[in-house]
Amino acid sequence: MELETLLSNKDAVFQVLGTIVVGACVLYGLTVLISSSKKVAKPNLASQRALKRGSVNIDLNENEEADIAEAQRDFLRSLDAVRVVTKVTSISFEKLENLKKRSAFDLLLSVVQDEYSGNTDLKLLLNRILKHIRVAPGISVLLDAEISPPALFQPRYTLVLSENSAFVITDGFAGQPCFGPPDPNKKYTEKRIRYMTENLANLKSETAVLVNYYLCSTAKKKIEDEIDIEQLQHCLKSDNMGKFLEL
Repeated sequence: MELETLLSNKDAVFQVLGTIVVGACVLYGLTVLISSSKKVAKPNLASQRALKRGSVNIDLNENEEADIAEAQRDFLRSLDAVRVVTKVTSISFEKLENLKKRSAFDLLLSVVQDEYSGNTDLKLLLNRILKHIRVAPGISVLLDAEISPPALFQPRYTLVLSENSAFVITDGFAGQPCFGPPDPNKKYTEKRIRYMTENLANLKSETAVLVNYYLCSTAKKKIEDEIDIEQLQHCLKSDNMGKFLEL
């Protein structure tokens, strides 16, 4: 009788232990699943979260030769960061220059002339473009976006041309903390800023260029990974450049 009671108690103990083990396994599995889901979702959310939108007016100074000369010097220092995009083509300016063996300014004029057929004087349009393929206008943007210090890392300039329009888009990392090597062209942060001029061939003001910007979180480390050329060309073809600002 005592043996039967002991065996019966043993079976009960094993059943309880088995239930505990199964419960623990289920709980562990759920914990791992939830943890994995969070790890996958976090970068995606960070890369899409908008932080600030805004706009600034950048003075034209179209008749100031010193300002134009400074813009030209800045352009020559930025050739490796410039890309030209039309409705059907996309190519780095540096590659264009190497292919055609022409001076940078002659080549830029040729590119604009080949694509743009509107009424704005080409020399005037060219000067407007040059003034925005550099960091200087971006200081006003960064200050308005409350980025401190107002520094831009890995800046990339995209000249977008069509038969009746010309836009300059600047992409870069901004803010703190800053990661990567000492070279500013390789540093990155957790914030990406994109700012875009209005149509430089059809300004709304005679004294300033309207520049719209969009600041967002990002998990990327290379600014090129933030620039979707196909989407940009789609926006250009559909005459909806404003949409690309927040992509």
